[in-house]
Amino acid sequence: MTLDVTSLPSEHGDADRKADNPNDGHPPEAPVPLEAPVPLEASVPSGAPLPPVPPAPYAIGDNYRAVLRCVPTGVAVVGLSVGAKRATGLPEPADHAAFPSGITVNSFASVSLVPPILSYCVGEANIKAPLYIGAASFVVQFLGHPEGAGLSNAFAFNDEPRFAPFTSNPLWHGVPLLPGILGAFACTRHAVIGIGDHTVVFGLVHEVYHPAALREGQGADPLVYHFGDYASLRTS
Repeated sequence: MTLDVTSLPSEHGDADRKADNPNDGHPPEAPVPLEAPVPLEASVPSGAPLPPVPPAPYAIGDNYRAVLRCVPTGVAVVGLSVGAKRATGLPEPADHAAFPSGITVNSFASVSLVPPILSYCVGEANIKAPLYIGAASFVVQFLGHPEGAGLSNAFAFNDEPRFAPFTSNPLWHGVPLLPGILGAFACTRHAVIGIGDHTVVFGLVHEVYHPAALREGQGADPLVYHFGDYASLRTS
């Protein structure tokens, strides 16, 4: 069972952090000559077999997905409020009145702490992709276990309006808070980058929702997606 075709096969992962310029305005030192690359045969102990040849390009896709299924991820719902503004220069969507809107993603990543920036991916096959790519603001809610499994499926597969059962819940930045969440981030659109069949949306976090019970260490059990199914981190 696939979580959301719009967010797979992308998986979460912390971004590499690059250090600031160590020269700090001073002339750079002379570059150190690089050593010649060591031939593969010379790096393998005598008698040991060489690494296997990578599969043909047509098989990489299946193997890529197979490996990613082994990597557990968290699950989140990205929500847009009623009347959510579009980024500057982008036209209003035709179904603007369909908000609030939400989609399930497991492609969330923490990109930067200072400033706080996160990212998620949305696939070009998703008919709602233009709404999320162009939204000037959005809310990310992290699903907990066990409530989150049903919520994840609802926001991945059900037709709009997906927030309809939760309209009586408290609103946070125009989006209903979902039951059992671990927390939420309110974000403004920072940047978008199209890569392959997905678009990466970067958001600058300007407010954090963290339930008091979870701050005290009570009931913090995230929903985990692994091997095509949902799981809990708790063993008892």
